[in-house]
Formats: sequence, C-alpha cells, structure tokens
Amino acid sequence: MMALDRGAVEAFLFAEAALLDDGRFEDWLNLFTLDGTYWVPAAGDQPDPFEHVSLLYEDRTLMEMRIRRLRHPQAHALAQPIRTSHAVSNVMLGGIDGDVAVVHSRFVCVEFQADRQRVFAGAYTHRLVVTPSGVRMCQKRVDLVNVEAWHEAMQVFI
Repeated sequence: MMALDRGAVEAFLFAEAALLDDGRFEDWLNLFTLDGTYWVPAAGDQPDPFEHVSLLYEDRTLMEMRIRRLRHPQAHALAQPIRTSHAVSNVMLGGIDGDVAVVHSRFVCVEFQADRQRVFAGAYTHRLVVTPSGVRMCQKRVDLVNVEAWHEAMQVFI
C-alpha cells in the first residue's frame, strides 16, 4: 500500500469538499469504496452505528438514492437550489488500522437555499484506503458540534 502523507491527505479532503460544493455528487460517491459508508452519529461518543440511533447512516445504496432525489426535477424541497461552502482544516493523521488510514479534521459547512442559511460545524473522521484507482473512503464520519440540537432534514451531504 502506498503511504499517505499529510499533503496527499489534505489534497484528497480539499478535492472532496470541492466536489460537494460543485454539486458533483456522483463523482463524490466514486470517492467511496463499494462498501463505504457515510455516518452522522446522534451523539459525539457514539461508538458504532449499529447499537444506537444515528442522524444518518448510509451505505452506497442509500447514498445513490439521495443523489437521485437531489437530481429529480420534481423534488419539491429542492425547487430552490442548495449551495454549500465547505472549509476543511486542522488535518491530522490519526494512524493506521490495517490497510486503513484514519484521518481527523475539522470543518465548517455553510448551506444556502432561497434566502435561508444554515451552518454546520464539527469534526470529520475519514477512514481512507489506497486502491489501484486512487485514495478511497471506507467511511466518512461527521460529528456535529451541535449534535444534541434539533435538526431539520439534511438534504445534501455535509
């Protein structure tokens, strides 16, 4: 396995954020392994998505369904386009777990739709592997700072 250095990891995370901000969700999905998951826990200390309720826990099939809904011309909640701006910082390599590199970072995501703005902030934990096709995510975990707060539906990926 090719070693992932800080520069390569940062480039990957920044490219991922750009894909989300550009609405290139299919390309973003291709950054996941086939068994990759997207997880937003309902508590900061939640050890897994199986024994506890999560705000979101999506495998590839559910991510594909969300993307199809985002693209559907009759999606009422998306009559006004949603724009986002992700800022990723404080990237730290957290170690290796087998073939998986664990990466921690901080984020702020501003979401704007119609004349309404929401701000999400917190910590990402990416579990990355190097494949013949490049770096891929096995899991993206999103820990929200305000996880205990009431949240409206999250239409796009944070």
